[in-house]
Amino acid sequence: MSGEKRIGTPTPDTQPYWDAARNHQLALPECLSCQRFYFYPRDHCPVCLGGDVRWRAVSGRGEDEIVEALDEALGRSLLTEIPGHGGPSYDFPYEALRRTVYDSASMARRRLLHGRAADVLIRRHEHDPATTLAATVAEHLQRAGRDADAAQWWWRAAAVARELYAHAEAHAHLVRALALGYPQLPGRIALGEVLVVLGRYREALAEFETAMRYMDQPVHAYLAQLAAIQNHDTTERLGDIGVPALVLAGEEDILIPVALSRRIHEGIPGSEWATTKGGHACVWEHPTEFNRTFLDFVRRHGKG
Repeated sequence: MSGEKRIGTPTPDTQPYWDAARNHQLALPECLSCQRFYFYPRDHCPVCLGGDVRWRAVSGRGEDEIVEALDEALGRSLLTEIPGHGGPSYDFPYEALRRTVYDSASMARRRLLHGRAADVLIRRHEHDPATTLAATVAEHLQRAGRDADAAQWWWRAAAVARELYAHAEAHAHLVRALALGYPQLPGRIALGEVLVVLGRYREALAEFETAMRYMDQPVHAYLAQLAAIQNHDTTERLGDIGVPALVLAGEEDILIPVALSRRIHEGIPGSEWATTKGGHACVWEHPTEFNRTFLDFVRRHGKG
């Protein structure tokens, strides 16, 4: 026998591990439900049995090694320890020191750090959105090179800014979302809406004209639809609806803010209220979640 090392044939579950190894990295599967790493690779978490799993590059350092490095950095006044309910956190005592460390890191390491920061902030946002800004998450995702995710978070940040009447901020966030690949049709329409509020009518018209280029709908039909949005109001008839009704809104809808959709729900006696991921085009952006919510309603109220 030769002294050549042999490994088993990679499977779909183990392939990411070997792909990372070829790039001299250690990657492990992480469960997004219980936020634990595990090994050996499989398509579900052995702790909570969750199936929402992703692969993440890790340093390979043990806990003792990390604690020893932290103690040394604290002893040399390179870090400060900040007490917290969930355990201490650490920061640099001087902005110049933080900038020096950041500038000395390679681009690959910067992306890795921004990606890890984004993942932590996303989990925080899910539990307490008021303390974690969507724009902060978007910035870290963009710096991590995860453009598609960053575009979604810039869109979400724009929705929050719009609800707070911070329209200039919403405009800036929408521009960044579009630059990173957010769908042009809903993005351009939302940008035009914000520009109208800002009084920049010529720019708004240009955005609406750009949006029309991405539409299959004839121009005259689109203009008629805009006129109906402005002038057609039947809210006084909502109370007459006597059949089961579901009002389903996109959580990041800028064109029709969630608060307005909820007013429709409040006006329909006995109606159900639900939200789904995405914006005004949530049925296309997140069809699985949208359809699941809608079909669940139909099954509960359907006959036969």
